[in-house]
Amino acid sequence: MNKTLLITIAILFSGVLMAQENNLQVIGSSGADYATDNYQISWTIGEPVISMLQSDNYILTQGFHQTSATITRIDNELQTSFDLQVFPNPTTRFVNIQGGGYGLTCTLFDMSGRLVYQQEFNDSEVVLDLSYYSTGTYLLNLTDEFGALLAKYKIVKK
Repeated sequence: MNKTLLITIAILFSGVLMAQENNLQVIGSSGADYATDNYQISWTIGEPVISMLQSDNYILTQGFHQTSATITRIDNELQTSFDLQVFPNPTTRFVNIQGGGYGLTCTLFDMSGRLVYQQEFNDSEVVLDLSYYSTGTYLLNLTDEFGALLAKYKIVKK
């Protein structure tokens, strides 16, 4: 009798008691969600990915975010009306820029995207001294006097 009563009580209260919840939550160092009528994008940093199964008509994902990503370039190819030369690359100290001219702005970024140098020049030949910078890879953007991007270079400092 006691056994039957205990089983009946356990079954009745099992629907009321919740030992676990299934909520879509993630703990990550950063993330965001964006949505429009045509698409939705969600991203996080610092979350492990589980798996993805795909057929012709369906995609089944397990976990919050998956490893597959499609990146599409949306900027136009750079059109330069003159010949820019940046040398030597790689370099140990100096980088020469030839073919610039009036209003050429040089901006140098490290690989984390931090601006480390910016200068406007009015000469057709410019010499950048990189001796004060750490060994590594830098991104050099050259813009004209109107701010239009003329060229991008990856500079390796040894």
